[in-house]
Amino acid sequence: PKKNAQDAYAEVEAGLNELAETTLLFLSHLESIRWKIGQQVSGEVLRIKHSENHVEVLKQTGGKTTASSHFLCFSDSVEGLEKRRVSIAFALDPLLNVASFDPTKILEKQLKIASANPGRVAVFFPAEKEASGMRFHLHAPFVPELSRASIKETPANHPLFKQIAKLAAASLHTIRALNLLTTDFLSVLPNPQDPIPPRYQPIRVAIIEEMNNYALTPTHSKSHAPAKNLLQAKASIKDWLSPEDLEFLVDYDDRPPEWAVAASQKNSNADRFLAGLAIKEWDIDEFIEFLKLKSSQGRRYIPSPAQFI
Repeated sequence: PKKNAQDAYAEVEAGLNELAETTLLFLSHLESIRWKIGQQVSGEVLRIKHSENHVEVLKQTGGKTTASSHFLCFSDSVEGLEKRRVSIAFALDPLLNVASFDPTKILEKQLKIASANPGRVAVFFPAEKEASGMRFHLHAPFVPELSRASIKETPANHPLFKQIAKLAAASLHTIRALNLLTTDFLSVLPNPQDPIPPRYQPIRVAIIEEMNNYALTPTHSKSHAPAKNLLQAKASIKDWLSPEDLEFLVDYDDRPPEWAVAASQKNSNADRFLAGLAIKEWDIDEFIEFLKLKSSQGRRYIPSPAQFI
């Protein structure tokens, strides 16, 4: 009642025209929001589900698409509240040679997972002032503050953070099956140097544990393996020593060691994430010992170890 009618009208107009792409992302039973203001052209935000995990959000003005955003989404029922769900969503960007999305073509040939800066937190609709420190979006039926702009600090929310962590770790297996678990994708995942608030840190812990213990970490040979079974070294050493050499040289329990993939750029988010995994460093000293051992067995190597320094 205390607000000027003209100001209220202008604020509602601005709010509708500036609806974020994530507005419909976690509202699985709502397909569109459409509005018309006075005699102006109408606007609409439309949610299209292309597959079980692939969602597109379109923004239209006057019937014409003005923005299109794609997401890879994962969801699970809240434990004890089957009608409520926790969800996460990774932003998808087109590959360099893709002008527009074609639903008849394979996802991996058109889109890649990209960082969302910043990742947003939603309680159905986005909580504008809540920061997770993640580079992907997440949702749960959290208890919010009265303004709904942030999440309330209460024990009632703790199980939801844990379940989101479990969902994020489980989603990695589907992402690998879709051939989207690439070296570039690692830059989207939370690394040890990211400033993540304490209540969101279980998400990072769960993702790292999953990568360490299951065949999810990209390898030098373009496959995937548990990070705890991988070794990291200079590219020249990786190219020179075969998997058979590593199997002979390095002690292991149940799975032969492999070379881990290396990030294309040092100190990048992907590089920092790999550094936070249980990958063992294997450098020139180990290589020299390897040459000595093989030499003592009568096996000769023509290159000098000095070329790897």
